Amino acid sequence: MRYGFPAEEILGHLTRGDFDLLAMATYGRTGPARLMMGSVAEKVLRGAGVPVLLFRAAGKRAGEMKQPASAA
Repeated sequence: MRYGFPAEEILGHLTRGDFDLLAMATYGRTGPARLMMGSVAEKVLRGAGVPVLLFRAAGKRAGEMKQPASAA
């Protein structure tokens, strides 16, 4: 588990490893919520040095995830 700003932590992890692809879920926030919080997926997409596969998360919000994701 890592603590910090999500986009920065993800991008930092990418630079420390040998990855060919990053796959991550996005919640597709729009309007004021996106303007206030920013888009982690967008920041990662712009900063990643590898292809990024984005897909819509099954839950409506991050709190609805059944299990936390883990990085191997």
